[in-house]
Amino acid sequence: MRSSVPIGLQWRSSTAFILITVGLGMFTDIFLYGLVTPVMPFMLEEHIGVPHDQIQTTVSNLLAIYAASTFMFSPIAGFIADRSPNRKIPFLAGLASLLVGTLLLALGKTVPQLAFARVFQGFSAAVVWTVALAVSMETVGRDNLGTTIGTVSDFS
Repeated sequence: MRSSVPIGLQWRSSTAFILITVGLGMFTDIFLYGLVTPVMPFMLEEHIGVPHDQIQTTVSNLLAIYAASTFMFSPIAGFIADRSPNRKIPFLAGLASLLVGTLLLALGKTVPQLAFARVFQGFSAAVVWTVALAVSMETVGRDNLGTTIGTVSDFS
C-alpha cells in the first residue's frame, strides 16, 4: 500500500532546511548585487560605449533604479505573499525573475536596456526578500525572529 506522505517531507519541513533555503535565496540576491556593482563601470565603458565622464552618473542612476524598484515592489510582493496559498511559488518565481533580470543585464547593449534589467532585478529582489522574511517568521515565530533573521543574514 502506498503512503500518502510525500517523499522527504520530514526533512523538507524541518526548520533548519527552511532557513537554509531562505538564506540561500537571500544570498543569491546579495551576491549578484555585490558582483554587478563593481563590474558595471567597466561594462558601461567597454561594452556599452558610455563616455568616461558619464560612467559615475550612469552607475549611480542604475543603482538608484534598483533601489527604487525594490522599494516600490516590496509592498506588492508582501501582498502577493500574504494572499498566496503556498509561499513556495512566489519565492521560486522571485528567484527565477532574479535569473532573468541578471541575464537581461548581462545581455543589455544600451543604457535603457540595463535600466530595464535593474528594474527587473529590483522587483525580483523585493519578492525574494519579502517572501523569505515572511517564511522565516512563519517558521520560527515572533519570539525567535530576531535571532533567526540575524542568523539567516549571515548567509548574505
